Amino acid sequence: VRPYISQNGLPDLEKIGISKKTLSEFDGISIIACGSAYHAGIVGKHLIEKIAGIPVFVTLASEYRYDPPVVTKNPLIIGCVIGLFFFGFDIKLPYVLEKAVGDIGSIATPLAIIALGAGFEFSGIKGHAKEISIVIIARLVVIPLIVLSAAVLCGFAGEALACLLITFGGPIAVSSFSMAQQMDGDEKLAAQIIVISSALCLFTLFLWIFGLNYLGLFNV
Repeated sequence: VRPYISQNGLPDLEKIGISKKTLSEFDGISIIACGSAYHAGIVGKHLIEKIAGIPVFVTLASEYRYDPPVVTKNPLIIGCVIGLFFFGFDIKLPYVLEKAVGDIGSIATPLAIIALGAGFEFSGIKGHAKEISIVIIARLVVIPLIVLSAAVLCGFAGEALACLLITFGGPIAVSSFSMAQQMDGDEKLAAQIIVISSALCLFTLFLWIFGLNYLGLFNV
């Protein structure tokens, strides 16, 4: 432990790859121990909570597997669960509230696209060219090809086929950026993929529509 203690007596976790920025993003710490280490963890719990200001949970190692973890604090997942609850039980919001929520929801995606586009940097593509290419090709070409081929074989055509094209051939969802942030993913890479897929889908959707229309499966 001593090599990781700085001159001011505090641990220097950057030596093991944990930066101050990473620490600032923690929303909780779990200490898993047994025997005397468990009691030391209880002491450490109070010290860490006092210094860092984040909750600390101490669990016996033998009981950890039976301790149900918190599923998530992700607002996207919480919102989906609440929405499913309201939909399943046919709960209606007051008109004023429903109208306000609907108006906010209608501008959420365009506003997010504008914000992500404003922060987009072409220099960031160089380091992730391979990952971005794989995701873009899979999303805009491979997945629509598989889904639409299966749909045509099942007899889908016209409006039904158009709905499938929009669903599976559209750009990466804007919400994936927030999800990447909440789940400690690479939000910068997610933002790049969203912006690039949103731009390229203008061309790929046109080609898909042209091709389906040429085959007589999607008359417009």
